[in-house]
Amino acid sequence: MFKKITLITTLMSSLLYAELDWVSFSDAFEKSKSENRPIMVMISREGCDACEYMEYLVFDNYDIEEKLNGDFIPVHLDIEKDASTLNAHNLPSFARPTFYFLRSDGSKIVYPSMNDFKGKRVVGAQNIKDFTITINSVEDAYKNGNSN
Repeated sequence: MFKKITLITTLMSSLLYAELDWVSFSDAFEKSKSENRPIMVMISREGCDACEYMEYLVFDNYDIEEKLNGDFIPVHLDIEKDASTLNAHNLPSFARPTFYFLRSDGSKIVYPSMNDFKGKRVVGAQNIKDFTITINSVEDAYKNGNSN
């Protein structure tokens, strides 16, 4: 019971403070081009515990929130509601959440990765430390022109 109360309290406080500046998928590419920032696409679904972990705990971290809002264009897509967009842009998601990092031309940024997807996507939740490593690796790859 105490764990549930703690989790609910944490989630409620996170709702008050964690605020990524989510951008629509259609607006992200122009914004990326004009501001010279990579696009981070988070693919999730309603009721996904790992997605909620990312949204309400990892993204609530001040450093990650600042990094994503300042250096990336965050986009949030739902696997069911946005299926046509995902298919049209070749962004498959076999597990949630899935993250892709894109350039303004839609190409995927290839970065040093801790998983076996060859630095093209992140599948599943990551803790704050690992996600910080991921977004720093993506930012370096973006600046160095690495893409697929």
